[in-house]
Amino acid sequence: MKTIRHIALLCAVFLTTVVTVAAQQPQPADTWYQRSWSDIKSTWTSGQWDLYLPFYEWHNRWVYGDDVRKYNYNEYAWGVGIGKSYINARGNRYSLFAITFLDSFKKVEPQIGLMWQKIWRDRADTWRVTLGATAGITARSDLSNYTPFPFVLPVLGVEYRRLSLECTYVPPLTFLHIDERGNILMLWLRVRL
Repeated sequence: MKTIRHIALLCAVFLTTVVTVAAQQPQPADTWYQRSWSDIKSTWTSGQWDLYLPFYEWHNRWVYGDDVRKYNYNEYAWGVGIGKSYINARGNRYSLFAITFLDSFKKVEPQIGLMWQKIWRDRADTWRVTLGATAGITARSDLSNYTPFPFVLPVLGVEYRRLSLECTYVPPLTFLHIDERGNILMLWLRVRL
């Protein structure tokens, strides 16, 4: 019986020592995945509302063949969207958005996604330049007959106070075995509400 008590006491001292030493050790830094997921959750729960107003898409016809240049693509990508954005402790912006606009063929194209942007500010914090990426899901009538498919694109922006002019470039889609599609510069305004 004495042996069991001594073993139990020894185990209790050992466990107390281990717990005390572990509590004093610095915790390992969160991984980039954990930080990103935390920022996305903060965007959803405490982010500010944004209004998206897509208005123009430029088709780089210089890279299109003669048979495609004759098409009169829609360049006025009128649309509207809503989203939430959050600037984290490192000064980067995370945004969640849902948007719809007119595509190259004047058909409705919906998108939902996530955007990450690095922000560079002037001293007065009135002008900002942003560079980042967006990823999400979209659906088009001409590519997939409105079957959703993913996208990942670069994003560049210039901001003045609450108004931001942002753009992305859709690269050539030859990897999808679609001839002469893509090469589109898309522009939209974002208004922080």
